[in-house]
Amino acid sequence: MGETMRSRHRRGSNEDEDKEIIKLIKRISNKPRFRVEGEVKPSRDAVKVYVSNGLKLLEQALRELGASEGETRRTLSIGKKTLINNYPTPIDINELARQLLTSVRTHQKQHRS
Repeated sequence: MGETMRSRHRRGSNEDEDKEIIKLIKRISNKPRFRVEGEVKPSRDAVKVYVSNGLKLLEQALRELGASEGETRRTLSIGKKTLINNYPTPIDINELARQLLTSVRTHQKQHRS
């Protein structure tokens, strides 16, 4: 009788272990995937928020620098790519605005001549 009690107890503990293993597998599979470099792959929503906020600040900085509508549009297009490529590294928006606006203005002058 003691033998059957042990085997029943083992079956119960094996089922508990199986449940724990299944929980661990589910938890691991829900964690973010890692890139080859070891960085956590950002969620699409996090990048959208970062870029959206960055573009608002960039537009404000451009207006303060006296950019025209056309210059602002072209600069924001380049700025969006720059923000996406640099996520999640913080960027000095004022410096970015100055550099991009200078680049856009230089490019415009080359086309006119």
